[in-house]
Amino acid sequence: MELTYNVTDRRIDVVLKGELDTPATVEIQPEVDKVLEHADKLISIDCSQLEYIASSGLRQMISIYKKCLAEGGHLELVSVRAEVMEIFAVTNFDRVFDFK
Repeated sequence: MELTYNVTDRRIDVVLKGELDTPATVEIQPEVDKVLEHADKLISIDCSQLEYIASSGLRQMISIYKKCLAEGGHLELVSVRAEVMEIFAVTNFDRVFDFK
């Protein structure tokens, strides 16, 4: 799993690449913490290269969403692949997140 990000004045652009399973959520947590330092901005997560998301990955996304909400920011998920979107739909998280 790879997480890269770019911070600008108004937004943070994040790219996820690979599979967001339990080991990956632990692996990328330091980068997630750095991103959440800017939770008062728009956090845009590009999921075009995200191949799979496990329940632990969904929990991590919910955590990011809640932090943004609490800090006055906004989270959007961009270019979610069909197979990953299906997981969001099955869990009804497709009703929680803003998809672009």
